Amino acid sequence: MDAFPSSYFVTFGTLLILINAPTSLCTNDERYKSCGNAFMCGTLKPMKYPFWGKDRPNYCGKLGYKLDCVNDSIPVIEIKSLNYRVLDVSYQDKTIMLTRLDYWGEICPSRLINTTIDFISFNYTASTRNLTLGYGCHLPSSQAPTFEYSCTINKTNTNVVYPPSIPCNESVIVSVFENTARDLDQNRTDLVTALNKGFALQWYVESEECKNCIKSEGSCGIDPSSHFICYCRDGPSIDVCHKQQGT
Repeated sequence: MDAFPSSYFVTFGTLLILINAPTSLCTNDERYKSCGNAFMCGTLKPMKYPFWGKDRPNYCGKLGYKLDCVNDSIPVIEIKSLNYRVLDVSYQDKTIMLTRLDYWGEICPSRLINTTIDFISFNYTASTRNLTLGYGCHLPSSQAPTFEYSCTINKTNTNVVYPPSIPCNESVIVSVFENTARDLDQNRTDLVTALNKGFALQWYVESEECKNCIKSEGSCGIDPSSHFICYCRDGPSIDVCHKQQGT
């Protein structure tokens, strides 16, 4: 007489198959769900690939596109060690509108640093112009600049001048929209308002592959080698999601 009935082996074998079955057959791929989430912060419109941060893990976006939500209301991106407030985004034009966080509402930051961007990830748009601000400028009584403000930087009284057509101790390059710069030159706006309106950058990431992924009901992201990948309900794909047989 057999020590174990044949039904035992059938049941045990079935159990082994279920245990070793791919998890994708049982549940949705977690990366698909995570990258389906949008970055939400304050009044900013929802942002997805190539951006990541908050509820979007790093595999949902590209290096250089990390977003933070300061005080649960201020969307911020760091570029070349400077923090920028995100004002708007256009996926159609692949542009992001920014303003320097240290110049938000003021023109006397604690550190005088030029605006520089990461040209691997972004480039200036044609609608952006760089301005030079002068700090610690020596003003002859007969020469008045378009804009001059008094301020205190690190407990030291100084002034900031635009345009700095006179000798100054330091200068800083900042970016604004071209039309805002024209208004500033014609004295139709003030310097603080001009800086708060920000400027635009265009990102380099290819968008067509992500559009195709989304059309196939996938979520865009990257693989461990930072290459584009389409996360699907049943696992990742290098291009688009493919319907399972029988679905």
